[in-house]
Amino acid sequence: MLKKYLTFFALLSALFLWDSRAQAVPISCITCGNTTIAGPSVDGTLSFAVISGTDFLSEVAFHGIGFFGAVPGGSLDAIANNTAATDFVYLYQLVNDGQDPTPITSYQVSLGIPSGLITGGGRLESTLFLDPVLGFVSAGLSGGTTALTAGPTVDFLNGLGDPVGPAFGPCQGSGPAGFNCSDATANLLPGAIEAINFAEAPAAPLLDPLWSSSIMWYSSSVGPTTGVATIFGGGTSATGAVPTTAAVPEPAAISLFSTGLLLFGLIAWRRRHEEV
Repeated sequence: MLKKYLTFFALLSALFLWDSRAQAVPISCITCGNTTIAGPSVDGTLSFAVISGTDFLSEVAFHGIGFFGAVPGGSLDAIANNTAATDFVYLYQLVNDGQDPTPITSYQVSLGIPSGLITGGGRLESTLFLDPVLGFVSAGLSGGTTALTAGPTVDFLNGLGDPVGPAFGPCQGSGPAGFNCSDATANLLPGAIEAINFAEAPAAPLLDPLWSSSIMWYSSSVGPTTGVATIFGGGTSATGAVPTTAAVPEPAAISLFSTGLLLFGLIAWRRRHEEV
């Protein structure tokens, strides 16, 4: 009988000590971290993670991370999600860290590939990075930090439809006060992706100081290299380095290069022939 009581109290204690954040599953990063972007009148911290398609698809299925919400989707959301297990998945989350009081209008991340090589993309509804070391990537009143550590893992936190996680989504209006996260419209531009229209922030469609965006993402079979992120606000812009897809030559460029090689070979052959 004593053993049964001890077991009961042990289970009860575990229930009260349970931390919902521990439900987030660590994912190995190909690369993850953050970059501070500062300009004359606007600044922010852009956290990023590049993970495998296998881990991304598993996380989406396990935590019920949605591609939905009240904020209208954009042209990046409109791409059919055909992310493959062998793809690379690029994820970005901007925090207006409040060093400058200017609201942020939008941010962009450069692409080194044509749009046809993007296999999926958009925004993740009510989802924040959760750093294993630093905690939430949020500048809100109860958020701890604006940065990710440099790896080797990253977590996600989501509450909408999550069968095992916390009973809340961490964006504004769906969780504890102070997370201060707004969804955004994610667009595919020529040579870049864009997050704009932070419709849940107080200064909507702008992103207020001490507010975070939801995650913008895309996937591709092309691996990472260093690209450029640009934030806009107060009539100015600022840039910083982030991982993005490596440049892939356009078919026309490949054809031109091949033609040049062929001509070079013919000229060399003719010279050798004339010498003989």
